[in-house]
Amino acid sequence: MKLAMKLAWRNIWRNKRRSGVILTAIVVGLLGMVFMIAIMDGMSSDMVKVSIENGVSHVQIHREGFLENMSVALNIRNPGYVISKIEDMPGLKTYAERVKVRGLISSPENSSGVLIWGINYEREPKLNSIASYKVEGEFLSGKKGEIFIGKALAKKLKVELDDKIVVRGQGLATEIVSAAFRIKGIYVSTSPEYDKYNIFINLKDSQNLFAMNDRVSEIALMADDLDDVDSLAMSINNEIGVQGLKAETWKEIIPLIVQMVEMFTAFNYIVFVIVVIAMAFGIVNTILMSVLERTREIGILMAIGTKPIMVFGMVMWEGFFLGLLGLVFGWIITIFFYAILLKTGIDFSIWADSLKYMGGIGTTIYPVIKGYNVFWSSFSVFIAAVLSALYPAIKIMRLTPVKAFRSV
Repeated sequence: MKLAMKLAWRNIWRNKRRSGVILTAIVVGLLGMVFMIAIMDGMSSDMVKVSIENGVSHVQIHREGFLENMSVALNIRNPGYVISKIEDMPGLKTYAERVKVRGLISSPENSSGVLIWGINYEREPKLNSIASYKVEGEFLSGKKGEIFIGKALAKKLKVELDDKIVVRGQGLATEIVSAAFRIKGIYVSTSPEYDKYNIFINLKDSQNLFAMNDRVSEIALMADDLDDVDSLAMSINNEIGVQGLKAETWKEIIPLIVQMVEMFTAFNYIVFVIVVIAMAFGIVNTILMSVLERTREIGILMAIGTKPIMVFGMVMWEGFFLGLLGLVFGWIITIFFYAILLKTGIDFSIWADSLKYMGGIGTTIYPVIKGYNVFWSSFSVFIAAVLSALYPAIKIMRLTPVKAFRSV
């Protein structure tokens, strides 16, 4: 075995150009595979992050059935009791109470269907990015009659800062209620559709408008870590002990994003297969050519008593060393580019309009290299390099010395 390894190592460097071609194929294949998957993972992570930070949060507590129709009647009657049960729970970072009602917003020029958010102006920014999206005016301050709307909606209604608009919706007693609000601020988020549909008023104003007293529609929570969300939701459901109330994770609240993430993951596996197959064909052809050029030499080795299994092992060791070297050089180059892109990101601004409708992700995507990407990329590339030597090794092992001399 040692002799086969030594011969294989020397054979690699006998034709540096050919070995360079194989190593380049492995390095490019690894680099392309890792970054294609890293970009997809980066987009997936960005979609999840944006969705969570745009108000979905990690966990939401509602009355069962609320998410289906957002009826004002499906509310949390005693939010103070629920909060007292969960506020000191391990793994909980922060929380905020909300009122959510579908309604109508009107100006003298136009009207539009909206989702009305009644929020705690102090607690909400701790788990929602909405305040950071402000482009005009100010965020809510808790004063009566304030409203915070999206720029796309303001354009549709033809209103500006300090203009008055009327908000209508169904109150707790089933009657249609309305109130006038003055525009305190205007925001622009990552999604124009979000901006057209979501408006924000102070929690107390929403409770007064819809005659909810101290009731709320939901309690939103953020965990210390995204990986702890499922266990936090389970702990809350075990702790609150109120019939009809349920804590649900972001995965249950926005299943569409979960499906998109799963789609990207499936695409990653397709990338694995395509890159490995393409790379394997290139390596097979190059190693086969290298072996066939040494047919006479291998015939002499067999003629002096070298066993076919040793010839087989020599070619397989060549594939092993080429795969190992390709991985080493490939990861050195990959880490170099990753370190750069981790700071600069990849600019997709030419597709900015399309990206806004993909969960509101930004135009700069930061690749994310996960553990499974490192393992499967390395494993796939290495196995492809080793197995690519299998066909040439079998072919040359079956060669007899007589046939080897005749083939020259």
